[in-house]
Amino acid sequence: MSTAQKETAQDSPQGGTQSQMYPVRGMSCASCVASVESMLGAMDGIETAQVNFATEKVKVVFDPQKVTEEQMAEQIKQIGYEMVIHDDTADGEGGESEEARAVRVAWKRLVSAATLAGTIMVLMVVHMFIITIPGYLAITALLGAPVVLWIGRHVHTGAFRSVKNGSPNMDVLVSLGSLPPYLIGLAGFFLPIQTFIEMAATIMTFHLIGKYLEVRAKGRASDAIRKLVEMGAKTARIIVDGEEREVDVQDLSVDDVMIVRPGEKIPTDGVVVSGESSIDESMATGESFPVRKEPDSEVIGATVNRDGMLKIRVTKVGKDTFLSQVIRMVEEAQGTKVPIQEFADRVTGYFVPAILVITAATFTSFLLFPEF
Repeated sequence: MSTAQKETAQDSPQGGTQSQMYPVRGMSCASCVASVESMLGAMDGIETAQVNFATEKVKVVFDPQKVTEEQMAEQIKQIGYEMVIHDDTADGEGGESEEARAVRVAWKRLVSAATLAGTIMVLMVVHMFIITIPGYLAITALLGAPVVLWIGRHVHTGAFRSVKNGSPNMDVLVSLGSLPPYLIGLAGFFLPIQTFIEMAATIMTFHLIGKYLEVRAKGRASDAIRKLVEMGAKTARIIVDGEEREVDVQDLSVDDVMIVRPGEKIPTDGVVVSGESSIDESMATGESFPVRKEPDSEVIGATVNRDGMLKIRVTKVGKDTFLSQVIRMVEEAQGTKVPIQEFADRVTGYFVPAILVITAATFTSFLLFPEF
């Protein structure tokens, strides 16, 4: 099951509304969270929209008669993010997960930037306090260019997109703190001015450190859900026209009869039709002793059949299974915000615009009152 796949929750008991969880790509800070929540919350037919930044998913309670998934995705796209409705790509067995790939990419960026920026800082100390380095500006410009212009290009792209969509985020501040100082520093080749190329490379590197720690924390937050998903069986053997046939678990239907041999996982929730066995239900109940099952006994998907062959009639599939319910509750628990977190998210929604206004006011006052 892909981490980018749509996660379906239970229908809401209120009227014709339903609750769904969708991955949202492109968020980089709490300001992005506020933008997504406010955009969805303003749409007719949506009761609530709550973003879990750690897992990069949004839980939406909406009326499908008034608003569609495609309309929600289109609104999110307008502010520079992507809400995934359908994703047919899944990680192959043993393949790299999306979270692991993100951590690997963030680490690679961090190591590259830190190596170059660290070299710049060492040269700066030597140049300022020990001995003058010939061609110092050219050296720092060459070392800083990959950090600011290439390794950190995703920051500038995200900043441009967020400004274009009228919802500036933290990328804007980082971009303003690194790109202009570097470009102005290049003017030092032609004018006798103070250059700040060192500052530009350092700011970008510190930002990349924060992004790496953030991505790693997100990966850990998703570990619990991923491990729960991995507990489930991938295939099942069912009886079709008197013959045994192996099918994908997702293709099971209610009233299918499954055959589960000793040592195998039970593919989904059901009722024993024939056979007797002991079932290891520790993953569901925490009980270490196997539970004896006989005809008419209920069994839970992802538990392990210990010592006898069973024929089991499917009673629940998909989102209705015990394992899916546990996954849903874990996701909802991760996405639940305490009051102080909701307040912090509201504040951060105004933080970036406020900083930009203060910066513009400071620059304007300096031009108007240079001697002040």
